[in-house]
Amino acid sequence: LNVKPRPRAPPQEGNACEVQGQVMQAWLDRASDPETEIEGWCDDGVGIGINRQIKYCNVFPPVPEEEARAEVPDANELIETAIDNYASMRENAEDAKIEVERVVKKRFASRISKRRVRERFKGGQASKLAIIVKTKDDGTKKRRLIVDLKRSGRNALAYVAERVVLPRLQDAVFMMLMMFQLLVNGGVIAANGLWPPGDFGVELVSGDFSDAYYHFRTHQSEWEHCVSPDVYDDTMLLWIHMCFGLKAAPLIWCRLAAAIARCLAGMVEKWELMFQLYLDDPLLIVAGTREARR
Repeated sequence: LNVKPRPRAPPQEGNACEVQGQVMQAWLDRASDPETEIEGWCDDGVGIGINRQIKYCNVFPPVPEEEARAEVPDANELIETAIDNYASMRENAEDAKIEVERVVKKRFASRISKRRVRERFKGGQASKLAIIVKTKDDGTKKRRLIVDLKRSGRNALAYVAERVVLPRLQDAVFMMLMMFQLLVNGGVIAANGLWPPGDFGVELVSGDFSDAYYHFRTHQSEWEHCVSPDVYDDTMLLWIHMCFGLKAAPLIWCRLAAAIARCLAGMVEKWELMFQLYLDDPLLIVAGTREARR
């Protein structure tokens, strides 16, 4: 495909989506893939199912209508700027400040005054922040901010018509058994003269997408539902990018990740690579010579 991404002017708030949606959508369209929304999400931002709906593309199974149906927002609802965050933000004040400053510096969230919030958003509702801090074996800390859109009622308004299907442990085991069956019983090794001799081998590879949800901007029409108290008294945080706690975030991310996974699966033979993808954690089994595996 001879497709070059369109130049995009940097946005005033947040970051432009780093996914080259135009290129990826061209590959998906060429493959007659069911996913049709990647390009629009990258260019315009994603709807979270409140003010802007999430188009169903037959990727994941639909949920019952009564489970997916959105409630009608109160048109007279005024955004609350006087609420405070959860106790975990105060009990872990230093870690909370470090993580908030990180997301602001990376432009995933924008810091704005409470007065500006009231002027800019006539409706919507603010959602409290909590933080989970875990100390790893090497002594470093993993910090995660959680925006409680459930308690604020924002998630109840969201129409999310699909249920993400994730692999189970038995799927990973079955994948490995299938790989070895193809290699040994399927005659791949003998037919290709790979082993022996040579440096043919099989490896398990794991990985992680950092800041997975933050890949996508939320559509500007949804921003009135994406506000939280800051660690400072006179400002609030506007979540320009999808945050942890957003009902639609797992589905949006998994729609992207699953599309990437389908593209990758179409590039290799089954005996060369198989993988499971659990949200933002891939597990791959890779076979071939050392050079081919790398």
